[in-house]
Amino acid sequence: MIESVGLNFFEFVASIQKKQQEDIFSFTLEQEKFFAKNFDFFLFFHKCYRDFQTPQEAKKQLGLSDKMYWPILKKLESLQLLEVLAEEKLKFKVSGGIKYLADGPLQDVILKRTLQGLSDYLLTGIVPTSLTKKDEELLSGFLRVYFGKVSKLNYLQFLEQLKNLHLQLAAHCISDRKVLSPSELVDVTWGFQLANISAMDLMLGET
Repeated sequence: MIESVGLNFFEFVASIQKKQQEDIFSFTLEQEKFFAKNFDFFLFFHKCYRDFQTPQEAKKQLGLSDKMYWPILKKLESLQLLEVLAEEKLKFKVSGGIKYLADGPLQDVILKRTLQGLSDYLLTGIVPTSLTKKDEELLSGFLRVYFGKVSKLNYLQFLEQLKNLHLQLAAHCISDRKVLSPSELVDVTWGFQLANISAMDLMLGET
């Protein structure tokens, strides 16, 4: 299928990476440090920017009081991420998908919170109350755990396939957001894990 459009696999992956680089932005280190220490501010920004919510909708979903709401808007303005217009409408000063700084302070906070919440949902099937149920038929997940032994070659090949799959999914997230309306999009969260380490050792707390 890839060859049919004149691209080999490696050219296809390279084109995805190039497209991602064109359609992403990163927070500054100062912005990440602030968000890591004031996570409610990040959640508010994310709800409005990524989830297309109005400031009032984000305020309601996050349970913010007026005392918290206005300082958040003012701070996001001072961080040069958005501008508050008349009637509390927002004009964002950034565009594209968010790429977090490698080894940055915000990535660790997001990773820990996301993986914990995702694991709880996949293990229990209990939907967090913050999720809407308009797409309840889509509220399903995939969780499989396997541990065994495999050749070094097969391990490295599968690891590369997972990395490429992640790139493809991320590229779809960016491109679909640009061309589709919010009503045509559904939320997805994924986490791939693969490591050459014994699961039994992990269970024993040893590595």
